[in-house]
Amino acid sequence: MAQNPEAAKRVLGVYGAGQVEPGMVLGIGSGTTVDAFIDALGERLRHAPFSLVCVAASEASVARARAAGVPVQAPESLGVLDLAVDGADQVNPERVMIKGGGAALVRERLVMSQARRALILVDSTKLVPRMEQVTVPLAILPFAWPATLARIQEVTPEAYLRQVDGHPVMTDDGLYLVDAHVDDLPNPEDWHAAVKMLPGVVDTGIFAGFPAEVVVSDGEAVWPLEPCQA
Repeated sequence: MAQNPEAAKRVLGVYGAGQVEPGMVLGIGSGTTVDAFIDALGERLRHAPFSLVCVAASEASVARARAAGVPVQAPESLGVLDLAVDGADQVNPERVMIKGGGAALVRERLVMSQARRALILVDSTKLVPRMEQVTVPLAILPFAWPATLARIQEVTPEAYLRQVDGHPVMTDDGLYLVDAHVDDLPNPEDWHAAVKMLPGVVDTGIFAGFPAEVVVSDGEAVWPLEPCQA
């Protein structure tokens, strides 16, 4: 199967924009696929305007939405959402996702948890048969971060503070990020629960248990990822 991630993002963006109905309360995630969705939604609104209430999970998505003509409200207005649209870094056959490469995992989980319907848009390169040799982002408190990192490394030795030009990467919520490299995650939910219990860890990039619809594209076709039958 041919794979064209950039074309897939554009196709998925148009598909996602087509799922938005007038009067909806919409949650918007973050990332490059979500950027394509925002652009497509803005184009749709320019051609056929309709009322819409939106909350976005990152400052980058807020800026992108406003530039595209998509109305965005303050995050304090986050209530029950009709639809949340987001992407993912990896998705396995059970529709367990790794998210947070773009540093918005805490807000993304909040947005998704408020949605009656969650739609995850991924290009086909993000599908994995098993979570092996994966990097899971973790959001941690800056306070005493070396101690928190040491605790994480007791569970996952290859875990490192994410930095750019020697400075810690900070989320929109003022948290630091740790990238945990794991050889094999046969039970991602158990790993998430164990790491999240560590003092100083706010959240992990393992997203499981959400009744999310995962839609995939290779740049040509679009299809739903059906749940794995146990």
